[in-house]
Amino acid sequence: MNVLTADSWRALDVLVSSSDVLNWPLQLLRALGVLEAVMCGDVASMWNRCSSELCARFVSKHWIVIRRVFTALRSIDSKNMMMWLSPLLTRLGNVCTSLLRCVNNTNVAPKVAREFLEFVLSMYNIIADESLLNSATDVVELMGRNISQVLPSLVEAVFPSTSKHLKQGGGPDGAPAVCTSFFKFLNVVCRVCGDSAFETNVLGMANAIINALIVCLQQQPQHRDASSAMLECVQSCTLVISNARSKPHGSSLGMAFFKSLSSSSPERGASLVNALIVAARGGMPSWMIVPVSRTLHSVLISCGSEHFTRWFVSASLSLSINQDRARSMAAQLHKCGSDRSRFKRILKSLSGGKKKGTSGMPSKK
Repeated sequence: MNVLTADSWRALDVLVSSSDVLNWPLQLLRALGVLEAVMCGDVASMWNRCSSELCARFVSKHWIVIRRVFTALRSIDSKNMMMWLSPLLTRLGNVCTSLLRCVNNTNVAPKVAREFLEFVLSMYNIIADESLLNSATDVVELMGRNISQVLPSLVEAVFPSTSKHLKQGGGPDGAPAVCTSFFKFLNVVCRVCGDSAFETNVLGMANAIINALIVCLQQQPQHRDASSAMLECVQSCTLVISNARSKPHGSSLGMAFFKSLSSSSPERGASLVNALIVAARGGMPSWMIVPVSRTLHSVLISCGSEHFTRWFVSASLSLSINQDRARSMAAQLHKCGSDRSRFKRILKSLSGGKKKGTSGMPSKK
């Protein structure tokens, strides 16, 4: 593999040392394309069969070149290379992820992963591009709890740029690619690192994730990928809560999510349930009723009947639903237990049921 990549790494090293900025983006795109092809998952996996010392030496040697690419990209005016930036960042992300796979079982990996995530964050503050979030998602999924200590600050740091981008785009439906990648990233953070022992700022991270979900769900997105990513993220949060509440010493993230939903004023749990009820009543297309119902059911199962009933009644009042009816329906939903089909039928009755083929149900191919 060293023979296969030597020329490509040498070419990349020469390129980032060049002052020919005019043609630099296209040449860098080509150089990274070659490395991306050579450093594919199959080739990188060969290094897992080599000694850890050999893998670490290989990656440490070439990571110096990657650092220079980071520096060069940070220093270039992004406005003048906007058309190149997304494919450049995608290929760079694939190369960096392949390098991480080479040293996944060594002590070099956490340092390399942190450096790459710091670069991703610095570039994301310049341009909110989904390729950066996709690369960050790959790294978190690959490294998991090995980088859990840097995740709270990383997660909170991506919110301002995402929020600004979504506002400029007119909400989740105006920027579905970034919105989808953003919530997939948060979903992986919850799923992979849900039982990690976060030492600092875990409540801040939980509040940031819950607030983002509420704000975006309240806009009732119609785009299937974006709305699905949000609902899946809620379900990952509730799964972490369930696991935390079922153990004597539950995960710090799970308990932080539960506290975030139940201790604010007004309670975020009521705001989340409100957004899901609106979605079930027609806010989202009718073909989203199954994931919406499944998500609301996960809130009930994870947080318990007492909290769910309080949130459900509070949410129903803002929707002009009779309080007695809301309490009765919350009780019926609680009796469903693990029967999600029955839960969905009762939820649908809140708006008189839904008919197939309405509200833009995608055609079957």
